[in-house]
Amino acid sequence: MIDMDLSVLAGRFFLFGFEGTDIDSLLENQLKKDKISGVILFKRNIESIESVKKLNQKIAKTVNHPIFIGVDQEGGRVARLDEPFYKIPSMREIAKTKTPEEAEEIAFKLGSELKKLGFNLDFAPVLDIDSNPKNPVIGDRSFGNNAEIVSQYGVSFIKGFKRAKIASCGKHFPGHGDTYIDSHLDLPFAEDSLDSLRLRELIPFKKGIEAGVDSIMSAHILFSHIAQNPATLSPLFLTNILRDELGFNGVLFSDDMNMNAMKDKYSIQEMVYNGIEAGVDIFIVSHNRDDLQQAMLEYTKQLFNSKEISPDRVLKSLSRVDKLLFDINY
Repeated sequence: MIDMDLSVLAGRFFLFGFEGTDIDSLLENQLKKDKISGVILFKRNIESIESVKKLNQKIAKTVNHPIFIGVDQEGGRVARLDEPFYKIPSMREIAKTKTPEEAEEIAFKLGSELKKLGFNLDFAPVLDIDSNPKNPVIGDRSFGNNAEIVSQYGVSFIKGFKRAKIASCGKHFPGHGDTYIDSHLDLPFAEDSLDSLRLRELIPFKKGIEAGVDSIMSAHILFSHIAQNPATLSPLFLTNILRDELGFNGVLFSDDMNMNAMKDKYSIQEMVYNGIEAGVDIFIVSHNRDDLQQAMLEYTKQLFNSKEISPDRVLKSLSRVDKLLFDINY
């Protein structure tokens, strides 16, 4: 039995967003005292290329250890940095007009430009298959409507990011393409069987893992014929399938816990306890409206202090997080 106060490690299970274009007292406290694993930037944090570079430098200097500074810079309509930053088309357009080799070069340049600004993590590539034309949230964010195209181009992006030494993140596991509800607004559900997922949706993730994808983001989707909880809160998906069956050993991020699919459907206790037990290494919480960040963090401290989550489980996550931070910072 590990005899230590695990509550001091609770912050390591979080990546927080924040308001404004500078560090406020809340974020400074979260970084210094709570030792969160990092931050995610949105358009609201970015005034210009020069300002975001200074902001990232300031964030990095706030602590004396490596942290994640991440961003959703997929290309196309999901891009937090606008021109004159390096602009790339949507994933679908890249797959239609570029070879896989050209796609790798695009990812390398994108990763290199992000690195120059102080980012070390891009929440890309999208490994969802655009299998449902009524899907309101994926569409041209996906490389295509079949597993082969998505796998081929997803692997190209992973390789390009590796060359740029910026962490990649395949999303949204086990696949958000065959839904017609946006998880930002409500909890999507799908009626796929596990066999059908293995034949289609899981293939790009399997290929991405084989190519060495650094991290994966879970999906807030309820597969009603397979599990009782949505994938983010399901040990079947995150441990049995992702880790044991597909062999993923990297960092597992949740999708944003501020989405209505999570915060409107589940309590703080359910999100944190079930998420960690399922296999989440880091929860993303994009902002602190309604004090969600602090509430999740405080409950995690209580949970770890009570040893309701085994110390071994906590330390396994921290080992994966530390390894990735070392790989992309040294």
